[in-house]
Amino acid sequence: MKCVIALAVGMLIALIGAGYIVDILAGPLKEAQKMEKVLAQGNPEKRTIPVLLGEGVVGSIHEVDLKELQEKEILHGAATNLRDISSINLVPIQIQNDQNGSRYALVMHVDTSGTKETKWSLELKAFGPMKAFMIALRIGLYGGFAIALPFVLYFIAQFVLPALKVHEKHWLFRITAFGSILFAIGVAFAYYIIMEIALWASVGFAEMLGLHSDEWQAEEYISFVCMFMIGMGVAFLLPLVLLFLVKIGLLNYKKLSDWRMYAVVANLIVSAVLTPTGDPFTLLLVAFPLYLLYEISIIIAWVWHKRDAKKEAEEQLGN
Repeated sequence: MKCVIALAVGMLIALIGAGYIVDILAGPLKEAQKMEKVLAQGNPEKRTIPVLLGEGVVGSIHEVDLKELQEKEILHGAATNLRDISSINLVPIQIQNDQNGSRYALVMHVDTSGTKETKWSLELKAFGPMKAFMIALRIGLYGGFAIALPFVLYFIAQFVLPALKVHEKHWLFRITAFGSILFAIGVAFAYYIIMEIALWASVGFAEMLGLHSDEWQAEEYISFVCMFMIGMGVAFLLPLVLLFLVKIGLLNYKKLSDWRMYAVVANLIVSAVLTPTGDPFTLLLVAFPLYLLYEISIIIAWVWHKRDAKKEAEEQLGN
């Protein structure tokens, strides 16, 4: 009952702060947009320029397509170099005002100040009247679980600890502490490094296929980001599993060292499953830290073996 109540309170808190959580989850997408803008500088085939109506973004246009508009004298403004254009503003101009009513035309004015915030053409959208509620439920589920997890673990520990011996409690505390740290590192690695590159690669691959990535479904994006971060967090628990098997005698540092090549293949398979885009660069970026964790596990197992051998030798010498 305590765990259920903790989850319910966590979901309620997550629903109240759903807007902030969406901004946090959209962080990698914003960083990928910045990366795209940097890489697109000097490449008119890739650089997109936002089209603004007032303060809102109503579309985008590639820099290479502006040349034709400039030749037809459709663009208005002092820009002579297309690379200086930061945005295009649609300005309504009245062209008729009589008894039949007023008519306006939208004139394209170029903005070269660079002070306005330029946005990437890709935006998150909620298509359908029920999508917003589904997004809120997903945020409540994932966010509530994350908020309530420490309390749930504490309540489970309250139930289990009285049945454990002193040394078993010691190992449980150590496993919980190291497991939490490794899980947090995996989630942070996915959020700050992998997601940005993976999203940028996904859009680039879509453009290579001739597909437009102007809009994504917010529900799919949020599920995608959350599941990938959870998957990376679980994958970073690999040393904990290996060292537990070493501790109970099923593995040792020699076996781990001999199975290194098999571990590389298994690591690539797991990375291929976890990799959101499937491109080789992102796959290797995921596989490298997992293999590094495997090597660290071998080193720790070797240290344990040397320590136990030294302790055993001292005991025999004492006898």
